[in-house]
Amino acid sequence: MKKNIFFLPFIFILFLGALYTSLQRLGWQLPAIPIDLINHGPLMITGFLGTLISLERATALNKRWIFFAPILIAAGSFLALTPSLKELGILILTAGSLVNFLGMVYLTYLQNQLFNKTMALGALIYFLGNVFLTAGYSFSPVILFWMGFLIVTILGERLELTRMLPVSRTHIIIFQILITIFSASIFYSIFSLQTASIVFSVCLILLAIWFSFNDIIKKTIKLSGQTRFTAVGLVFGYFWSIAGSLIILKYDFQKAGFIYDAFLHSIFLGFVFSMIFVHAPIVFSAVFRQPVKYSGRFYIHLVLLQITIAGRIYADIASDASLRMFFGLGNVLSILLMILNTLISVIQGKKE
Repeated sequence: MKKNIFFLPFIFILFLGALYTSLQRLGWQLPAIPIDLINHGPLMITGFLGTLISLERATALNKRWIFFAPILIAAGSFLALTPSLKELGILILTAGSLVNFLGMVYLTYLQNQLFNKTMALGALIYFLGNVFLTAGYSFSPVILFWMGFLIVTILGERLELTRMLPVSRTHIIIFQILITIFSASIFYSIFSLQTASIVFSVCLILLAIWFSFNDIIKKTIKLSGQTRFTAVGLVFGYFWSIAGSLIILKYDFQKAGFIYDAFLHSIFLGFVFSMIFVHAPIVFSAVFRQPVKYSGRFYIHLVLLQITIAGRIYADIASDASLRMFFGLGNVLSILLMILNTLISVIQGKKE
């Protein structure tokens, strides 16, 4: 608990930095800060989420050496913001992602289950993406590695949370085939980004369909309280993973511009943050040992996120920069509201 509290200010700074630079990139005139706007993605993905996910895994294992993963990832992310120390920062970040991968290998050794193997695969994808970044590869293929890291990790966590469901051997084999091809497409992006992105998208659609049949949401969405809230968020998440994939299949992979923005934020906001929104109470309780009391107001930030993502994707397809600025601000507000609602629930949980 005390070790994890140490990480809070660093995670919070990385998180706020990512949100702030996102608004600047959208065109909002905000006071300048000494951060290159190109760092918005790295701050959010490798800085905030990389640190948080590795901290969650380290907490679960509770081995001192594994805590070097979030320490190195956070430190590397901060150093990478400084032009003179950027290469060193990326190298340290890569070392942290290696420790994170070794931690997942160790966890899989202790508990040889499909969900741990899947999350270990996600950690490997994250590490290799950082290796390619260290080697000087362009940001375009690396972004697929980072995206794959989050997607595969989340799918592994869904397997873990629903491991008591009866899943047929045939469906397990289908999942293993899909996740293998999906991962291979990420590695192939180094050689052919366009071909890899097509395979990546098709596999992601099929994985979303697989989970719609095998995830517990088909039962829990009929219930009430936090159980239904989680199920609703999962439906939104799987929907946006399909939507982002269809954008690639229709428009091809773009390295910049409106369609690039639509694809990235369908996945990173629509899929990843929908999943974060519904799992935040679970993750926060596990990492910081603080109960999070569920409240119906959680639907406010979840629904606001969905509305503003839909508006942003529409603005991207219409090439409307002003409209994208408006809905992009809504994206940020929904995320901040999620943090506020979670903190309120933590306070309420302490009082009970």
